[in-house]
Amino acid sequence: MAIQSLGIGSGLDVNGIVSQLVAVERAPVQNRLNRKEINIQADMSALGSMKNALEELEAAVGKINTASLYEGRSASVADSDWFSASASSGAALGAVEVEVESLAQSHRLQSAAFASADTVVGTGTLTFSLNGTSFSLDLDAENNTLEGIRDAINSADDNVGISASLITGDEGPRLVLTADETGADNAITVTAAGGDGGLDQLVYDPGTLTNLTQVREALDAVAYIDGVQVSSSNNVIDGAIEGVTLTLKQAMPNETTTLTVARDAGSVTSAMSGFVKAYNTVIEVLGKVSAANPDGQSGALVGDPLPRGIENSLRSVVGGLIGGEIGSLADLGFSTDVGGKLSFDTGSFNTAIQDDPDGIAAVFSGEGSLSEELETLLDGLVGVGGQIQARTDGLNTRLERIDDGRVRLANRLEDIEARLLKQFSAMDALVSQLQSTGSFLTQQLANINNITNPSSRK
Repeated sequence: MAIQSLGIGSGLDVNGIVSQLVAVERAPVQNRLNRKEINIQADMSALGSMKNALEELEAAVGKINTASLYEGRSASVADSDWFSASASSGAALGAVEVEVESLAQSHRLQSAAFASADTVVGTGTLTFSLNGTSFSLDLDAENNTLEGIRDAINSADDNVGISASLITGDEGPRLVLTADETGADNAITVTAAGGDGGLDQLVYDPGTLTNLTQVREALDAVAYIDGVQVSSSNNVIDGAIEGVTLTLKQAMPNETTTLTVARDAGSVTSAMSGFVKAYNTVIEVLGKVSAANPDGQSGALVGDPLPRGIENSLRSVVGGLIGGEIGSLADLGFSTDVGGKLSFDTGSFNTAIQDDPDGIAAVFSGEGSLSEELETLLDGLVGVGGQIQARTDGLNTRLERIDDGRVRLANRLEDIEARLLKQFSAMDALVSQLQSTGSFLTQQLANINNITNPSSRK
């Protein structure tokens, strides 16, 4: 509060003067620190862009450095309306003829029509059996209607795989039982015991009594592969052809279509395209952050040896000799432009992988491969303790020093402000004292004049 009184004696804006003097002290140091911070943040942003691009390249290299990629198979069907097919790595190459004789279907039974859904059917015990397992329902006055039996079946905790529903036609509702799973082994049987005998209306036991109507037979799927019969409880045939899975869609008895298993060049080509794209992105980023542009904004790392060193290392690996029958990537449809970017002729590559799949796998996957060499290089750049992390850690340390510099500046400015206020306070007090003394002397001189000049008092 004492500071607010400064300037009363001198008439000067002491606080304003001190603030301006402190600002003059602050400006050059603060500007220097700000410039350093901006430059460091620009460097960190450039390093971040490089790191992101290199990590994308590392992921793309990881995909092509996978042995199973080159063992992949594709399965195609001449008439895909009949069935679809997939093939796993290592499936035998070639073609077979397939006939889909029948599709698997689930067992379905239907009762006679009842007057209404709340018609009482009967009391007693119903036992439902399916594929060697069974469950029973005790029906009494609380659940002995048609809809009550439906709900009891669907809510049974030990239900073995039977769903119940009502279909209401012109003659009234009917109870429909459907096996949840397809296949000949999943046929439903229903027996009744005890009670008033009304539940016999729902019995289905082909060996004794069949009061329910079989709407759909429980059947396995049947197909012929090169004339060999193959059956399945569902519409998926797995293992009949090693490594190949067929999913049946439509039965076409006495007709065949061709299933062909070939090398999955498409997946390899896609992975290679992803590698080329990621590689070119790295080249673009390295060029951008290190570009010298006298007419505009230069890259943050212009003149820095790191981007150029990374680019040279990548070019050395990608453009180097491979050895063996495949001398270089150029033999596989790769080429490099004057800017260092890769291009990729998918046609040439597809031909090469069909002609020498093992040779291409050796180039891009496993020990001593080009991919392994790239992964080692990239790990040294973006891995833990890599060059980019080391550089980033150094920049973070410099940012911490700038923060420390700002703290020291603030402390120094506080001292300067306190010193200036003290000096101006002393000056203000001195001026006030001088003014007081001057006023006193002026008054005394006036009194002397009055004494020596009596006429002045008339």
